[in-house]
Amino acid sequence: MKFKLILSSIMCPLPGTSYLQQFTQSVANAVVSPFLLYDIAIEAAQVLARNNPVAVQNHLRGGILHPLVTKCVQM
Repeated sequence: MKFKLILSSIMCPLPGTSYLQQFTQSVANAVVSPFLLYDIAIEAAQVLARNNPVAVQNHLRGGILHPLVTKCVQM
């Protein structure tokens, strides 16, 4: 998917999570579809967790991705 390419290009150099945090804040403010927000949150969690299923759930519950998940639930 297109978002996976965007996220992997953001995370490839691994400068830190500040870029991902800035990206997720921008997405949370700009995207109005809960389905799209959920898809972006899942892709970002997989990038952060490096495809470890347990870590994906942990990243979705707290930290950087929490605003995306919260906005999905509120919609």
